[in-house]
Amino acid sequence: MLTEPIIGASTMRRRFTVYRWVKDDRQDDEALDTMIQATGAAIKYGVTALSDVSWMKLEAEHETPLVPDQADHEELMMRTSSRSCN
Repeated sequence: MLTEPIIGASTMRRRFTVYRWVKDDRQDDEALDTMIQATGAAIKYGVTALSDVSWMKLEAEHETPLVPDQADHEELMMRTSSRSCN
């Protein structure tokens, strides 16, 4: 288990017992929180519904190395300025 809360009993003023889930202060549950948030994001953005073909397409897109641009600093500035003027 990622976290293991226990049931703790405490007696109230009116002499009845209240049972509550109590987490050990020495135990962290960040792994559980991260897993829950990642699962929620995957469901929200439709990752869980992707087919095998879609996964293969995404994998091919992300594994293809980018072509490095060997332009000088001045050439890069001219490219961006000429695009913005059009």
